[in-house]
Amino acid sequence: MFPVESRSFGPPTEERTVVVVESSGRDVAERDDFVAALTEAGDGLPDASVRVVEVETVAEARTALQGEDAGRVVVVGPDAETLAAAFESATNGRQSVVAVPVSDDWHDALSQCLHAVVDGWQTAQLLRSEQDRLTDALDALDDVFYIYDADGRLVRWNSRLNDVFGLDDVELAGLRADAFFVDTSRERVRNAAREALAGNDVVVEADAETELGTVRFELTGRPLIDDDGQVVGFSGVARDVTQSRRTRERLAQENEDLDAFGRVLTHDLRNPLGVATGYLEQHRESDDSPELRRVARALERMDDLIDEVRSSSRDAHLSRSTVALADVVQQAWDAVETRDALLVVDTWASVEANPRRLQRLLENLFRNCVEHAGAAPTVRVGDFDGGFFVADDGPGVPDELREDVFRTGFTTASGGTGYGLSIVRELAGMHGWRVDVTTDPSGGARFAVHGVDIDRANADADRGVSERADGRDRAS
Repeated sequence: MFPVESRSFGPPTEERTVVVVESSGRDVAERDDFVAALTEAGDGLPDASVRVVEVETVAEARTALQGEDAGRVVVVGPDAETLAAAFESATNGRQSVVAVPVSDDWHDALSQCLHAVVDGWQTAQLLRSEQDRLTDALDALDDVFYIYDADGRLVRWNSRLNDVFGLDDVELAGLRADAFFVDTSRERVRNAAREALAGNDVVVEADAETELGTVRFELTGRPLIDDDGQVVGFSGVARDVTQSRRTRERLAQENEDLDAFGRVLTHDLRNPLGVATGYLEQHRESDDSPELRRVARALERMDDLIDEVRSSSRDAHLSRSTVALADVVQQAWDAVETRDALLVVDTWASVEANPRRLQRLLENLFRNCVEHAGAAPTVRVGDFDGGFFVADDGPGVPDELREDVFRTGFTTASGGTGYGLSIVRELAGMHGWRVDVTTDPSGGARFAVHGVDIDRANADADRGVSERADGRDRAS
């Protein structure tokens, strides 16, 4: 059981050493000299004391030490070992007991006893110092720390609890966990405390009126188990999650609004897209030119994007399949207005990805390269262990902008929207990937996608065959 009304952490310790002197037998004068010398030596220890108790039997020793909170007990006398063993047994091994046997001369036992006294005092000082450091560390926490006993009453805590609720130690001692929270949260907290005392780890959120106003706390509870496997209480922390909860609620509402917007937008886009497709088909009946075929592919891509937005609103699950990276690269390149740019495909790897989302990611990277890398850039796509990259030979991205370029709305181009690279990062995140930008050996920008489930087992072999066959990279 923990001591109530305590904010010290760790096992209770005291600097006091109790010396039990066996008073039976002869040599009374020597024993008296021993007691006097021991008392004088104990008085010389700073911030400590030595209490000398003279007894004849174990029963007397138990009575004399009842209620004594000592760091160490030293038993001195002809039958010290028997007396010490009996006393240690009576305290179930919880009390440190040292036996100093006396044969004929009490003076011979004085040095041993003094050594035991000083050793006990030094040990207690060390433990006290460790406790003070632990208390200081817990008091420095922004979170509330607490320990409840087996009866569910508060027995130890850090100063943060005092500060949050404006209560002193006397007012806090012995309170039950639910006492801190508003009526609507109390039953939830009571159930969590019962679960913790039943031996289960628990996490629960609850609202409380504090010195800071109404606060939502995330409470944890972990059972404390003694050497016999019995639950003797539970400990945990209370963390202020008010702001993070508001952020979650705001994001949930924003996501709901975006889903609704996506549904309306895709519905409204269907009509003009259908009209454009209808007129295009009429013209292609008499003139199926390469230009009209490209327009048809663009309209088909728009239709795919509308389906993708609709499916994203309905289902957050991202289906994946194994796709050849080079094939998706080519499809993405064909869907972008690339003007005089040149594409070099230097990969034969396959990846686990959602093909449509991967194509969109590549399309946005290609657009970025075409728009920012000069009049006729070379765009190269390659792979590495754990990912792939898209690089150009343009001016690159300055170091100070390498994080900003992924921020929604950020652009350095006149008339740019600032959405392209933020979409790239979002699509990568949907796959569990990470994207960054560095400098390519050509001096241009190199966008690398990391964390990709990529199969390069056959890529090197295929690349070697290709290079031996025609001596150049695959290009388009």
